[in-house]
Amino acid sequence: MSQNIRPKVAILLKEISTLLSENEREERWLKSFETLFKAAEGGDKDLRYKIKRMYGGMGSFNDLVLMSSEYKPDIEGNEKLDELRHQLYELITSNSEDSF
Repeated sequence: MSQNIRPKVAILLKEISTLLSENEREERWLKSFETLFKAAEGGDKDLRYKIKRMYGGMGSFNDLVLMSSEYKPDIEGNEKLDELRHQLYELITSNSEDSF
């Protein structure tokens, strides 16, 4: 049975945006996720493709490491980011039959 996963995707995009907003060094990624969140709310038909595209290649979302103000890895922030990153990827790749 097909279900609309867009609301779940939008929630994850918002959570990632919130986490990135707490780190002033990640403005580029923050803008990207805010744009994706707006696309999710607006019904963008290419949303799944746009998200998947962020996961591949050098300098991709997979490579992102949050740093503290002292230029040290933000352990807690990175653990949360990794959890959200995996949840989002699983949702968009394991539900290919579900409506988006």
